[in-house]
Amino acid sequence: MTSPSHPRGTRRIIYTEDPSSLAVYLYPEDIAPHDMQSFVDELARGGADALAKDVFSTGVSVYWKTDLTDYDPRPQHRRFGKLIDEGVEPLNLYIDRCRKHGMTFLAGFRMNDRHWVCPFWERNPQWHLDRGTFDYRHDGVRDWMLSMMTEIVERYDVDGLELDWMRLPPVFAERPALPEQCSVITRFVARIRRMLEKAGAAKGRTLTLGVRVPAWLDECLTFGFDVATWITDGLIDSVTPTDASYCDFHARYREDFGALTCDRPCMLYPAIHPIHDRAIQNFAQGIMTLDHYRALAHSLYAQGADGLSVYNYQYHWRGDPRTDVGYPEVLGYFRHLRDPDEIAGHRREYLYYPMYQGPILGFEKSFLLTISPGENGAEREAFRFRAYERDSGATSLTMRFVATARQPRWKGALLRPYEPLLLTVDVNGHEVAPACSMYGDEGTRYEFEVSAGWLNDGDNELGIRLLKDQPIEGDVTIKNVELEVTPE
Repeated sequence: MTSPSHPRGTRRIIYTEDPSSLAVYLYPEDIAPHDMQSFVDELARGGADALAKDVFSTGVSVYWKTDLTDYDPRPQHRRFGKLIDEGVEPLNLYIDRCRKHGMTFLAGFRMNDRHWVCPFWERNPQWHLDRGTFDYRHDGVRDWMLSMMTEIVERYDVDGLELDWMRLPPVFAERPALPEQCSVITRFVARIRRMLEKAGAAKGRTLTLGVRVPAWLDECLTFGFDVATWITDGLIDSVTPTDASYCDFHARYREDFGALTCDRPCMLYPAIHPIHDRAIQNFAQGIMTLDHYRALAHSLYAQGADGLSVYNYQYHWRGDPRTDVGYPEVLGYFRHLRDPDEIAGHRREYLYYPMYQGPILGFEKSFLLTISPGENGAEREAFRFRAYERDSGATSLTMRFVATARQPRWKGALLRPYEPLLLTVDVNGHEVAPACSMYGDEGTRYEFEVSAGWLNDGDNELGIRLLKDQPIEGDVTIKNVELEVTPE
């Protein structure tokens, strides 16, 4: 596999922009061309190499108009429609500004978004799947989508397309998708590829095709996306495995996406998000810092990433959750995430948080450890985490985790253990003696030093064993595991 210190190509940071975030959280009501141009200027100054701008979402066009569907009627997009009617094409403003800075511009298509119900969906009940979404078993749905992609490529000087299958699966009623349904989508992707090759030949250059897909290959197949075939058959130029909303410090890309792309032309651009846990989003407790991004990027590059795809970055300046660095300064983080060797020389902090509070789209992504104590305590249980720090040259590694349990008090049982739990802790079998402190009203926080030599490159275990004779009512939950790395 390609060395994590030497990812392929020159494109490192792709900024993926959804249909409305800039319109709602950044641009003024009285939008002018220089507002859009200055955003691209700030992206370039921050260190981005590409802008993937959504131009189709929830059945409507955004930032351009076509006879094939309705223009987005929502208030935040009417001002852009007015510009178009006056002869100013927002897409051309973005494209031309990207050209000025040597950046790539990709037109993004949300393949089955359902944030709201569009007029086109209401007029075509024969294609309905769930509320607001289309059933891709119908030839008409796929033909309609391809026709809009063709028009975008022919009318605008884009560098390629990005298909966002994460907004939102499913695309078939059956789950898991049937093998023949996977073949339907693969043939559809092949048609898009051929269209881009034909259009590129007419323009005298190569037009690329990228995809955003679920973070696990078995998730992809469940929804009908045979990504392995897309890669091995050369149908796509880049793949972005991603969660729908959150950073995934638990991601196992080396074994699947990394193994598929390392010896093939398809580039691997895993996604990074400002939010890493649903509880953070719900309770505005803060979002990713540069140290957190560095840790995630370090792991992703070690697993074969050629660059990073930035998503939902507007959380840094929309006001919730809390953030200490806003626009445009926070775009400068990108400069510090381009070079794996530079990242290895700086402090970084991993956040192995639950992500979700239960299954999402049928897959369990609540990363925590539940221990049920018995009369004689409990057997050793393991919280598994992924890190590539064994040979990183770090001089200090500190781990932390939170344990919550119900303990009886004279006024009843509370979620907060007022006394630390009696337990043994180890990292890959190396026993440690944690220091304890209260963790708000939730539980006890445990902290201890780790030797880099104890860690594996890849999968690791935080071992926990509860001792007997503790006043615990019910299970103990181990969560919010952190690993802080300080280099030489």
